Amino acid sequence: MHVHSARAWDERFFARFSDLRNSFYEGEPWFLGESLEELRKVFHPLSPFAELLTWEALLVTEGPSLDSRPLGRLIVSANRKATSPALSCGWFECTPDTAVAQALFARAEQRAREWGCRVMKTPLQAHFFLSYRIKLPGGGAPFYGEPIYKDYYHRLFADCGFAATDTWDTTLLDTPKTYANFRSIKDAVGKRSRHSKKVRVRYIRLHDWERELRTVHDLFVRSYSCMPEYEPIPFEAFRVLYDDFRYFAHPFASYIVEYGDEPVGFCICYFDPLHVLRARAERTRQLGFLPSKVRGRLVDLESIVRQRLNTKRLLISYVGRITPSDGSEVKGIQARVSRRIWLLLRLARPEEVLVTYTARRSESRKSFNDEYRTLVSQYVLYGKEVASS
Repeated sequence: MHVHSARAWDERFFARFSDLRNSFYEGEPWFLGESLEELRKVFHPLSPFAELLTWEALLVTEGPSLDSRPLGRLIVSANRKATSPALSCGWFECTPDTAVAQALFARAEQRAREWGCRVMKTPLQAHFFLSYRIKLPGGGAPFYGEPIYKDYYHRLFADCGFAATDTWDTTLLDTPKTYANFRSIKDAVGKRSRHSKKVRVRYIRLHDWERELRTVHDLFVRSYSCMPEYEPIPFEAFRVLYDDFRYFAHPFASYIVEYGDEPVGFCICYFDPLHVLRARAERTRQLGFLPSKVRGRLVDLESIVRQRLNTKRLLISYVGRITPSDGSEVKGIQARVSRRIWLLLRLARPEEVLVTYTARRSESRKSFNDEYRTLVSQYVLYGKEVASS
């Protein structure tokens, strides 16, 4: 067993690094494949993350050669802009052998001490805004972007000294009852809120994407800054992670909440593109006889049209709010957003509506009556303190 590492972008190393995950999940109906481009966005020296992260990528192989059978992998990183950074341990994949996982996390702990990190968290992929959490065994059918790994990873994390630090869940809404619930929220909150007339909800303007993305970045950062996993992120890095969302976004499914002329909240919903992206991969193979540029443009166009017509499964994924600059305690936001979602459900008639990644202490739970929700999946994040020596 040999541990290989890279602390700068290496095309050959990361090709082997991706091979491990792709071989682990090949054939799974939800799996889209991990590409070098995904890793390049974060770890290439021209990436905006280059100035943000100190990192090392690890790959364990059976023999001394990088081309030997891969057994495990991990990328550890620390955020230079964080006051007290945690060591992010992400992109983890491993065989069931605890010794392989222990070799990876022993190297990780060594880097944590060198970089001044007192805590290690896994599977936290480079940054809070990129991916964290692991799905608990069982649960519902996967959706796009859901963090899914092998069930035995929970055992490996425990064997390496990690313990769960928090829990999130994804729930399925009973939509007929939710319609009625949203109406009652609208009526009750609207009547008792003296600020409600100053609150308005507008759709995200896809035609003005750059400006809208900056607004969302500001709201994300300010509303999520109190979360334990939060770390600073500059706009350019945020754009790398979320710019592609313009192709998934539905013009009537994502909202900015304004108090007067000031943005004070957001609700990001979208229709699950997983089956569209799976069809895209298959279509790319079918059109293999065409030149790559022609094939790429044709497949992209087909996928955009398919996604615009896609209303199969609605994901209510990101919500947040901030205090306006005048310090007012604004009420009526929940009512206004509920009304927009109610209208969307009535028009689109999705087969399923999922509220994703809701934290146990999240205020957003008040938007949905627990009697009208069914637990679908649960997720945890693991952490451990770094030993002094």
